[in-house]
Amino acid sequence: MQQGVGALWPASAPVAVRTQLAAFAGWARRHALLLAVSASVPVAGMALFFVGFPFFRPGTWYVGQDHWYAIEQARFVYFGATGAVYESNSYTSALPGLPILYAPAVALADHLNLVQGVPYFVKHPTMWLAVGPEAYAVGSFMVWGIDALAAQLGVPTSRRRLLVVSTGLLVVLPAVDLAGHPEDCAALGMLCFALAAHLRGEDRKVGWWLSAAILMQTWVLLVCPVLFFATPSGRRVGMAVRAALFPVLVFSACLAATPALAWRQVVSVQPMPRDGQFTPWYAIAPRLARHHEVAGESSRRWAALLAAALGSIGLRRPSPRTVLLIASGALLARPLFETSDWGYYSMPGLVLAAVVAAASPRRSWYWLLGAAVVLSGPTYGYWYLPRMSPWLFLAMLAASSGGILAWSAHVTKQALAGPSPPASDVARAGAVPV
Repeated sequence: MQQGVGALWPASAPVAVRTQLAAFAGWARRHALLLAVSASVPVAGMALFFVGFPFFRPGTWYVGQDHWYAIEQARFVYFGATGAVYESNSYTSALPGLPILYAPAVALADHLNLVQGVPYFVKHPTMWLAVGPEAYAVGSFMVWGIDALAAQLGVPTSRRRLLVVSTGLLVVLPAVDLAGHPEDCAALGMLCFALAAHLRGEDRKVGWWLSAAILMQTWVLLVCPVLFFATPSGRRVGMAVRAALFPVLVFSACLAATPALAWRQVVSVQPMPRDGQFTPWYAIAPRLARHHEVAGESSRRWAALLAAALGSIGLRRPSPRTVLLIASGALLARPLFETSDWGYYSMPGLVLAAVVAAASPRRSWYWLLGAAVVLSGPTYGYWYLPRMSPWLFLAMLAASSGGILAWSAHVTKQALAGPSPPASDVARAGAVPV
């Protein structure tokens, strides 16, 4: 292999360079499907952008509204005012991990005088030509984390391929294109890498992956209690410090620059939209007269308390299966406490449950994967059904999420009873580098 690859280089090229090239070629072959899906998602997403998919006015280019909030924040970042990202932005509760990634593309778009689609409607928002491919690439990181965790669980190659293709095209693509939230997909991918590292006992990597994931989306904090308690006592503090490093530094910068705005958006009373399917929490949530909407953060605190209670089970040193199921359950508890709900709110917990269940040899897993994909998509499932009673919707949401979690727990009762594959075996499978 080294001779074939080395033929691309002069004979006088250093041996180290030829060896590195051969190693990269081998890595690319092992990850060919992941690379193909990661390339297909941006291509398909930009193609849909040009045709105004799926139901908008002909002749217009469609960009999800939530994308523009991150783009406007990215402008603060490249101007050197990262702490002010919550200025004139009352709809973003995540830490500015995505705007930091967007900053170079937005700076280039501004330099080229490309046009954004807010605050006024623009039929052809040319700025998305620069930012869009990066948004889809960020979202497609999810399939890498999913494959890494599946390989760590010993999932057969055929199922790993199906997971990568189905989640890449049927979950990542609509979540980025229509919902406008590539950071949710990227955060789940990073969380999967953290869970895979935990199963290998690499607590340092767990902390760093969690730190990056929290910077993308704060709902990752719901999984932190169980990972903290499941870590051996002598290594818990180090793992927690690493996990907190990036989020604390960035949030401190935001608090120092705009304390009231940063606290309101991330911690206090982030508004929720008036569309989607309502839950009973909507009727009792505090009203925000200025925004003509409601505060969603107050009800989310109950989800955080529930996640902490689930995480305390880790004091008994849970098995890997228990850790994964608690992580999925904690993420599925989040949409139950939202004031209004969309499919991608349930996506992290549903996809994680499907990945865990893939370790089971039962054929019913294929039905579970289909149900998880359908319910987590923002364009299908029952989130686009006519408005229904909040209690009926909450019951349907709890039944579907709880059913998939219970299904995953049932089929893995024997499959995940043994230890995880060694890290060296997983690395040879081409999923996670040692």
